[in-house]
Amino acid sequence: MIDFGFDDAARNYLECSAGNVRVYLNDEKTKWLYVSKEDSKMLWGESPFTMRKESYTIIATFRFSKALIGNTPAKVLDTVHVLGCPLISK
Repeated sequence: MIDFGFDDAARNYLECSAGNVRVYLNDEKTKWLYVSKEDSKMLWGESPFTMRKESYTIIATFRFSKALIGNTPAKVLDTVHVLGCPLISK
């Protein structure tokens, strides 16, 4: 388990133990959410560096609901490939 300073080490541990993956969003209100490993494959069919070379990124639609300590794992409803570069950060 690695916590990158987001003050959710316990939640991250529980989600990773359940087989969920943290997904970082380009959104000011929701910084990240958790999805199942199967749903994460819908978001990353190939690496972000390959996506940057091919000049496309992904816009995804999620469904999630509030829980006592954050949100329940989100479900990926739809993904759309659009022109642009993916946001890649450390």
